[in-house]
Amino acid sequence: MKNYKNHDSTKYSLYFYSFVAAHVFVWTLLPTIFRYDLALDSVEAIAWGHSWQLGYVKHPPISAWMAEGMMNIFPQQMWAIYFLAQICLALSFIATWELAKDFLPRQQAFMSILLLECIYYYNFTSTEFNANIALLPLWSFVTLYAWKVTKNPNSLKNWLIFAVFCALAMLTKYYAAMLFASIFLFFLHNKKLRKNLLTPAPYLFGATLILLLLPHIFWLIENDFVTFTYAKNRSNSDYHFYNHLLNPFLFFCSQALSLLLPSLVFWLASRGNKQEEPNNNEIKSNFLIFACFGPFFLTMIPSLLIGSGIKDMWGSVLWSWFGVGLFYFFPVKISPIFQKKFYLGFTLICAIAIIVFVDSQTSRLHKYGHFDGKLLVKKISEKQQPISFVYGDVWLTGNMNFFSNPRPHVVWDLRKLEKTGGIIFWNARHEGDDLPKHFTKEISAKIVTKEPIILPFIKFTDSPPYRVGWAVVTPNGN
Repeated sequence: MKNYKNHDSTKYSLYFYSFVAAHVFVWTLLPTIFRYDLALDSVEAIAWGHSWQLGYVKHPPISAWMAEGMMNIFPQQMWAIYFLAQICLALSFIATWELAKDFLPRQQAFMSILLLECIYYYNFTSTEFNANIALLPLWSFVTLYAWKVTKNPNSLKNWLIFAVFCALAMLTKYYAAMLFASIFLFFLHNKKLRKNLLTPAPYLFGATLILLLLPHIFWLIENDFVTFTYAKNRSNSDYHFYNHLLNPFLFFCSQALSLLLPSLVFWLASRGNKQEEPNNNEIKSNFLIFACFGPFFLTMIPSLLIGSGIKDMWGSVLWSWFGVGLFYFFPVKISPIFQKKFYLGFTLICAIAIIVFVDSQTSRLHKYGHFDGKLLVKKISEKQQPISFVYGDVWLTGNMNFFSNPRPHVVWDLRKLEKTGGIIFWNARHEGDDLPKHFTKEISAKIVTKEPIILPFIKFTDSPPYRVGWAVVTPNGN
């Protein structure tokens, strides 16, 4: 029996890592073939990372550092950024797999991972590297080590690693606080863990977490908490009294839709199959409820109270444990017919995801995917050298940073150009060919508006081209 279990464990571990490798290969290859430029959030993260700061206007630093790190290893290679996104997903799969093995038999643990591939956050939307994608593996490892602490609350090692992952998650996106709050509520709910909160281990956790966050906290203070100001301005921009109910409802619907396909695969495979005895381990059940659904409901509370908006993509980190939860709370006998229907449904959804992605990139204009960033850099370089600092439109400055050699720095304060000089960019199709007035109000340096640059879209030359407005700033004293 022991040898059989070891064989079963080895077999499904091989299946799991083969699946992860296939996922990384496919979803790195597809955007490399069918896209001609990176996504907006990706070029923005790369532009931020080029300055290696302890924080940025929208987010803490980790996602930008990851993007810049990959740029240093594979300069100006778009496939490397797609690969980075899939590395994040692979690490999330691994953390989920490690937890799933504690809750489920090996075969069901493997199937629970496959269900994640049926969630669109894990397939065609995963090609865009951003703060959500960067947070995903850290979210999964925070949850994994919260479980390890639950199993062994006296282990200083587990508490220390838990603290490191919590710090990294918080330094990637503040949204991680939703997970921390949910886990803390679970600890308070569990009598054994509640008592353990008075022992030295949690204090080691707290001290380590604060120590790792201190540099970023100092940066926030020095920069007047700019990330919080940005978030506040975004959340209050479209306030209406009905947002208190509408925004949470829309978020609920978007997440229910994202979970529809994996739920459908599981339900159709389970139909007519013998149900197993329900799991009655209270600690495991409560942990999954708090870890899986706690952050989801906590996300909606601020919106209910103040009417703030909730982006659908925030849900991309919420469901790492959804497959585990389905198999755990609805145990089913894994019969040959169940396996046949399950793997058929899984394969069908994977094929549909690939088809939808390819169609979205080839049959219609994608204003970012078909933008010619290389041509933009070429035309600007022919007219203006050197290009050391750029400011303005996020998309245009991000492309200048990514495709130029050497890469210019993207500045976030226009007044910096009074000393250094540089180029201002704007979308001339929306703001006109003349320099927008808000730029001239911010600085007193000499600004010379140039003839707009016309950029046809790659593969869609019959579509209206992108019209780039730009102006050169001469530093004061020159």
